[in-house]
Amino acid sequence: GDNTWQAISSAPEVTATASGTIPDGSSVIVKSDGTVSVVAAEAATVGSSGDIEDTAFYDRWAAHDPVNNKVLVIFKAGNNHLKAIVGTVSGTSISWGSSVTFYSGQAQQLHLAWHAYRSKFVICYSRSSPDKAYIGTVTISGTTPSISNQVQLATSHQNEHPRIAFDGSGGGVVTYREYINNYLVCRAFTQAADGSISIGSQLTPAGNITSRWMDVAYDSANDKYQFFYMISSNNTRGTVSGSVNNINSMSFGTAISFNASASNLNNKYMILECVGAGKFLGIFSDGDNSEKPTATMITVSGTTSTFGSTAVLHDGESVAANSHSLSKYEAISDTYVYTFQDYGDNSEFKSVTFKCTTSGVSDIQSEVVLDSSSNNQVFTCYDSTAKALIGVYRDGSNSSYGTYIVQKLATTNVDNGNFLGFASAAYTNGQTATIKVVGNTVTKSSLTPGKKYYIQHNGTIGTTAADPSVEAGIALSSTK
Repeated sequence: GDNTWQAISSAPEVTATASGTIPDGSSVIVKSDGTVSVVAAEAATVGSSGDIEDTAFYDRWAAHDPVNNKVLVIFKAGNNHLKAIVGTVSGTSISWGSSVTFYSGQAQQLHLAWHAYRSKFVICYSRSSPDKAYIGTVTISGTTPSISNQVQLATSHQNEHPRIAFDGSGGGVVTYREYINNYLVCRAFTQAADGSISIGSQLTPAGNITSRWMDVAYDSANDKYQFFYMISSNNTRGTVSGSVNNINSMSFGTAISFNASASNLNNKYMILECVGAGKFLGIFSDGDNSEKPTATMITVSGTTSTFGSTAVLHDGESVAANSHSLSKYEAISDTYVYTFQDYGDNSEFKSVTFKCTTSGVSDIQSEVVLDSSSNNQVFTCYDSTAKALIGVYRDGSNSSYGTYIVQKLATTNVDNGNFLGFASAAYTNGQTATIKVVGNTVTKSSLTPGKKYYIQHNGTIGTTAADPSVEAGIALSSTK
């Protein structure tokens, strides 16, 4: 035939355009635009606070749209109208478009979630006139948000604390407090490609229990939802699993509870996050320990749930139920950031970073102050493009205006997918760089033959894996 064969190189190399200066022998990554640059550490930073909009800022929520690379903030303005505004992150600053009014009556009980399968947002909120709660679709065009396909969720605007989880294929579940009987309820729903929403029947996942605070998360490995809630009648925390049979039917496991104590219902917040198959991270105010924010691991086997040991995230006074949030910091494996308003320290806006795997919570770091003024209604979301936490809140020292702040954790620009190799020479910006890739050798010093080496955050190599773990190669001698 016409096939030709070429010898496999014993010292493979690739060429690409240098982005910035690349020293000889340095570790190199390939960037999203196809250029190459050196591996570099990125220091932890907290930007300066800035105004979102010069208006009083009450109930709020935020989520990131990775498709359009925008942050969407919904909030109740000083006139009680429901508004939305779109921001674009650059470094530790955000530029904002013009806000859009979604509802010009009195709005409350807001919630916003990004539906990755549909590349759209889902919003929940309540109206005072007519006296009803709604679920709908939000999309972004440029820096302009729009709301559509609104469907009545419940008959009373006092249905409280809606929370949403998605199943990864167009469906989801919304849970909330049904005001007439104060029951914990949920509804399955679907969001079509055009944004239209179909909502199912109202169900009670834990029977007819009264609850004010709740959350829900989805376990994709087992195709189950997990509910985490407070039982108002005795102040215990409860959890139960559920599977969707169809939009009007779910099968629930056996509900269990723990942690019976305390009487201040206003601070009984609940957060739930799936961290692996049958494993959920729950965060709650511990009534047995001065209402301190506490983490626990919930394990689900079949339809049976169990609570694990607990870990205190903030060893201080209680934090407000409507002034805290949890974000997974996706740029660093198994890393989560809990943010809160510290009642015991002038209502400062703070964050705590920790690790969480299916084995539990570990490596809880010291608190970081994001804003030392008197703040409330604090909330954060993760921007996967900027690799940053976006904090939104009401600044009590600035006429209660809507305010933002950006936090970045110490990390690096290298990961398992973009490490390319080592520079064969020194290059300046724009030059064609030759990079030694896997199968080639590079000259180093003080190596231990036979040892595996890993790329460190700053581009050096070491025998201990960094996070993320990126292999550099195995030492053949003390210099190669």
